Amino acid sequence: MRQDTHETLVTIGYIIAGLVGAGLSGIILTRNSLWHQPAVLASFLTIGFAGALIYAAVRLRGFGFALMMIVLLFFSQVALQPPLRATSAISAAIRALPIGVAFCTAAYLFKAIPKVPVGRFPLMALLVGGAHSLVVVLAGAWRQRPVPMALLVPMAVEGALVGGLMGLGFELIDLLRPRKGEPDWHAVVGH
Repeated sequence: MRQDTHETLVTIGYIIAGLVGAGLSGIILTRNSLWHQPAVLASFLTIGFAGALIYAAVRLRGFGFALMMIVLLFFSQVALQPPLRATSAISAAIRALPIGVAFCTAAYLFKAIPKVPVGRFPLMALLVGGAHSLVVVLAGAWRQRPVPMALLVPMAVEGALVGGLMGLGFELIDLLRPRKGEPDWHAVVGH
């Protein structure tokens, strides 16, 4: 299989895993009322899509591409908060940067521990959960308001659930994709 075809298929797999993980998280957290809240659904799916692209960029290409995906996450957050004003851009940056860095860090950590094929998803849950908490803290500091613990903990749980389910999906994709130096499935089945 050609390298570009392989990367495209793996990226599509990561995107599907990211969308499914984020969508399931949204359904669980909203008690299945996610379908009646289009803005919330869009927010979860945006995180799933962008998180998958960030993860794929780190795993397949490197930090430069991951940085572009974090910028994409920023612009998607801006688009979800109309009208376009400086405050919505700052709010989007406060949300996109910690979450993007969490996915990027998780991807690098997953890449650094390749000998552990399964069970790395709690690490992503911790990082994304921490990033969601950091978003609340940064938003409170920017608005010069105290951060209530009643908001901090649910956001951490939300982020941990999103990160954990997405990380589980990413692990499954990583298990299915051939590694460098290993024969791909075409060679195994004789095509």
